[in-house]
Amino acid sequence: MMDGDLLVNLDSMLAHHRPDGTLVSETVADSDRWGAFITPDDRWVTRGATPPSIQIYDANGSLIQSFLTPEVASVFGDCAVFADGTIAVSSFPNGKIEVYDGSGVHQRTIDVAGGGTPFGLHIDPSDTMWVAGRNSWHIWRYRQDGTLLNDFDTASRRIADLDTAPDGTLWGLDWGTGFVHNYAPDGTELGAFQTMPGASSGGLAVGADGTLWVCSLFSSSVWHFEPDGTFLGSFPIPVLSHFIAVKKKREHGDRFCPAVPNSTGRTAVLTATGSTLIADNDLTLTAIQLPPGEFGYFIVSSTTGQVTPPGSTGVLCIGCSQGCGRYSRVSEIIQRPSGSLTLDLTGLPLALPTAVQPGDTWNFQCWFRDVPVTSNHSDALAILFS
Repeated sequence: MMDGDLLVNLDSMLAHHRPDGTLVSETVADSDRWGAFITPDDRWVTRGATPPSIQIYDANGSLIQSFLTPEVASVFGDCAVFADGTIAVSSFPNGKIEVYDGSGVHQRTIDVAGGGTPFGLHIDPSDTMWVAGRNSWHIWRYRQDGTLLNDFDTASRRIADLDTAPDGTLWGLDWGTGFVHNYAPDGTELGAFQTMPGASSGGLAVGADGTLWVCSLFSSSVWHFEPDGTFLGSFPIPVLSHFIAVKKKREHGDRFCPAVPNSTGRTAVLTATGSTLIADNDLTLTAIQLPPGEFGYFIVSSTTGQVTPPGSTGVLCIGCSQGCGRYSRVSEIIQRPSGSLTLDLTGLPLALPTAVQPGDTWNFQCWFRDVPVTSNHSDALAILFS
């Protein structure tokens, strides 16, 4: 699968789409399917309804493994996979999460605090499991071993599906209203918007660029939004869908030099996905939470620094005393609240184009214009190449 590809669960069928809606493949299952999860090695994990089970497919849609989950008390719910291949399955009516190893051996039961009704599951890059209680108006965070980190009330919102953004915040989809709500890990609500007026929505996924993909129970469509609610487009699907997943490449780099909030009230976040192997030449930078209507570009240096340039409200975290490079050609300029660029590692844009060498560490940041008349920066990443 390519970065940004979508897996849409259509009950008895799995559909693999490109971000522009192009259908890559369809896989017909032998019974209704719930949940949708894409592993780093491009396996598709879903759960069967009757009897309760887990199915694992390869990236071509071929079934490669299936096992029963008799400890799961409900045909409804979600599934998610930890980094070691362990699979978590929500048991909706009895307030439990059942955990299995990759071969289907039951490992443990996690009792959801307060006897909630766990439905949606998400496991973030830190292997923290987020649990949505669709009928108990609650969200919980657990370690893989079942230790409760914290939980919070969702103010009577029926969060059915959820996913984390590149900035570490959580997006949750209200199944009944079609609103999506953004939460800090401690439960503080940071924002919300309605996907479509009067729409009831099913599934939610957040891409590596921070944009949101939503399955509709209103018009048999997949919708695409900026985090500020700006509608980016949609494509049709043949039936209503409850679950969707988006392919995200592995993130790289050590984050340093926190960003200063911009005019949106949020801080711009930089991520790097793909490969740090120079021979692959496949590393993509993504900046999110930039101010709408402004422009920006990525910058690079072999050194670090910490200075607020004249006329800026942000901190320049890369060192430019020995030269820094700007990805400021027309095709490289970011003109949306988020933007991505795949780097050419054979020629970083310094005064003299410079090829990345094994063992090099390069530092990256995003500069952008902000209002009323100023500029700002994202946080920064130090990336070691091999």
